Amino acid sequence: MIRHVIRRTIGIPFIQHMAKKIEESAYNPYPYQQAALQKIIKTNGKTEFGQQSGLFQLKTLEDARQLPVYDYEALRSEFEKIYQEGKKGFFSWDEIKAISLTSGTSGGPKYIPITQSLVKNFMRIGLSLYASLSNELKNPHELFEGKALYLSALSHIYDSPASLPVGFISGYMNSKRSWLFKDLLYPSTKTSSITDTQVRMSRILEEIRDQDIRTMLGFPAIIQLFTEKALAYFNVDYLQQLWKNLSICVYGGNFLSLSQIEYLKKSWMGNNNNKELILMEHYSAVEGFFGHTLHSHWPGLVFNPFDIFYQFKEDANHSSFLHLHELKQGKRYLVFVTTVAGLINYAMEDIIEITSVKPLTFKFIARAKEQISLISEKIIISKIKFVVECLAQKTNLLIPDFAVYLDCKSENKLIYALSAEISNLDDASKLLDDALREINPNYNEYRGNNTYQAPQIICKPLQFFDAYRKKNIHKGNFKEKRLFMSEVAFYSEYS
Repeated sequence: MIRHVIRRTIGIPFIQHMAKKIEESAYNPYPYQQAALQKIIKTNGKTEFGQQSGLFQLKTLEDARQLPVYDYEALRSEFEKIYQEGKKGFFSWDEIKAISLTSGTSGGPKYIPITQSLVKNFMRIGLSLYASLSNELKNPHELFEGKALYLSALSHIYDSPASLPVGFISGYMNSKRSWLFKDLLYPSTKTSSITDTQVRMSRILEEIRDQDIRTMLGFPAIIQLFTEKALAYFNVDYLQQLWKNLSICVYGGNFLSLSQIEYLKKSWMGNNNNKELILMEHYSAVEGFFGHTLHSHWPGLVFNPFDIFYQFKEDANHSSFLHLHELKQGKRYLVFVTTVAGLINYAMEDIIEITSVKPLTFKFIARAKEQISLISEKIIISKIKFVVECLAQKTNLLIPDFAVYLDCKSENKLIYALSAEISNLDDASKLLDDALREINPNYNEYRGNNTYQAPQIICKPLQFFDAYRKKNIHKGNFKEKRLFMSEVAFYSEYS
């Protein structure tokens, strides 16, 4: 009862005020970035990394352009010391509470220390998404009504040699719920900690059977898998037959394709057109929380400029960095972050595209290393996603899942694995080919002179992709890999 009163009398005005501040920052990010940089210098300037990188010497945003670039591999030895010895002081003087585990692109797993500064940064996700939701709801008092289902990974898998709990950041944050919002979240922390995936899923379903679930949060992979499980478990045609107010999907870590969105609409709402599916996306990684949806009618996400300082390059070889207020609409950039948790000019290896500048919004395009290299050309995931969506629209098919690999025999042909029954594969292949040729001039040129061959489609049932998701989720990996450089690499992941 006390929580309910506090949320209504203090929480709602605070969230509405926060929404206004976020909106202000989208129109004028410069002062917020100045403040963020000064805050970070004050917090981390005297750490070993702050001294080594020259962070402690910075006075202005202009000075920050001189910071060296770092990535995980350059810092791996320091992360390993934290994992092995619990050593603090290099990145931050904060107490190390746990180690967040994530898969690395090379050189084995990545270990990121979880400190109070990182926890505070991630707590901003919840507040920021409440701010976004306050913009979508006609009645602000609905903001804290109903329950939310947070589908996270495990918070504790094992202990490091330094006796620090090792798990996943989503699980850790789910286990450290604020007292003020604890009664709004499911599953219980006890259920969330069950290590067996199947048992945990069944317990979650039983816990929420009679609850007023209105929001589902998680990676697209786990949201889709859970939706399928819930439909079968409760033997319903769509989930609003069980949870009549379910209408908010909060996701991050991967994109939702148009077919996936249509699938969720149908699976959650059936043919009910009275209620809209509200989609709220956030851009975050184990290193921090960087952006989120603020207004559904804005063309992209807004940056979190309050405790992250950003720099950007159009290309890794460019000599100079750009800042938030200098970004151009339609341009794509690599992202470098300096954080309150101690990272300095850290290469996220992500590509974003600026979708507007007043307000400043963006969309996540791809991880820089997630691409297929054809002869003389690299195809990134956003291009593949676009052409698959074109095929779905032109054939009136739902294609919620796809993966693409390179034909190793020729090294110049793409093989599309699609989760749809397609009667005329030749026509469908041509539609994919034409769509990619239209948006990629280099691909079009090489197709024109037969350097590249026409693509090929193989049809796979949804169960094929579900099995991949289940295998990955069992390992704690909620991200879906969709591009592969060989058939062997594809089937090693998907079998």
